[in-house]
Amino acid sequence: MGLNRIEKTLKVDIVIPFDSAKSLQAIHQAIVVDQKHQPNKKALVRTKVQKRELIMHISAEDIPSLRATLNSNLRVLLAWKRIAEGIKKRIIVNSDC
Repeated sequence: MGLNRIEKTLKVDIVIPFDSAKSLQAIHQAIVVDQKHQPNKKALVRTKVQKRELIMHISAEDIPSLRATLNSNLRVLLAWKRIAEGIKKRIIVNSDC
């Protein structure tokens, strides 16, 4: 007697708040480019902007694909955040001169 495998799509929705509408639009436009040519055939990412939030809908065929896609997109957002904070600090320092 064999086990029946249940095929089910895994889904996760992530809501990321932004302080700046300009930053939100910039990161959204960067992520949308990747949506046109998804690197992982087993996962799908869709994003939308709602007020000052970036909403990411990720669906995948399996847990490793979901994890890889989630981690990849979160790394992009973290890199953006670090760059934006660095630029903001330089602008503040330069305006004090």
